[in-house]
Amino acid sequence: MRILSLASGSKGNCYYVESGESHILVDCGLSLKRLEERMAEAGIDPSKVGYVLISHEHSDHTKGLVNFFKKYHPKIFCNYISAERIEKLNPELESRINTFDNEQLFLGNVTVDAIPVSHDSSFCTAFKLSAGSAAASIVTDLGFIDSGIIDKISGSKVVFLESNHDERMLRICHYPSIIKSRIASNMGHLSNTQAGHAMVELVRRGTRHFALSHISENSNTYEKAYVTIANILGESGINIDTDVVVRFAHQHKIGNNFKLGEDD
Repeated sequence: MRILSLASGSKGNCYYVESGESHILVDCGLSLKRLEERMAEAGIDPSKVGYVLISHEHSDHTKGLVNFFKKYHPKIFCNYISAERIEKLNPELESRINTFDNEQLFLGNVTVDAIPVSHDSSFCTAFKLSAGSAAASIVTDLGFIDSGIIDKISGSKVVFLESNHDERMLRICHYPSIIKSRIASNMGHLSNTQAGHAMVELVRRGTRHFALSHISENSNTYEKAYVTIANILGESGINIDTDVVVRFAHQHKIGNNFKLGEDD
């Protein structure tokens, strides 16, 4: 299995997963032109994408969906609640979205577990994608992460985990108070501190590779996220240099390739 981020942040989100003949996009929040540019840079043929998973209806996750669908005709999958909202906003997609509730999805040789998370959308879903023994999870856009979510993504070899904001930077940034309250709420986004504590539990359960994702350009920095998480891991006896690998999913460029052996 190969997985990488094509974009991650408030200006657009998209991840690519490949396993055998299964080629999947998770979210489609870039314009078609920008998405094609990122895919070309990563050596990905967009015409091979057979499936698009949508986490929720917000524009930074769906901006390019209509145009990508019109050009390449993938099968679109989304929770039925979010699908209703997306179809209302995009009549071109009416009756074109395959909906799910709590069941597993089988996209070629990739099994997808859809995991409900707390966010201020009509519905929001994290995803665990598995092929053989390889599993990766994409967990962003959630106000809190609890033991139930940790249980469901346990066993992932790599986790793309939201590390959206630094609490102090959020308090003093230029956002209006209502936006600050929304981000910090249980229906908003994970802070660096919340991400760090989640990582401690995931490391204890065997995950060794992380990509910090959906990092705010206004209330966080890559350095701040890294240092905060390194300190939290260190307090639990986990060395960020030797025990885990921590990378970043970027807003304006593609991220690292993670290649997972499916028969390990």
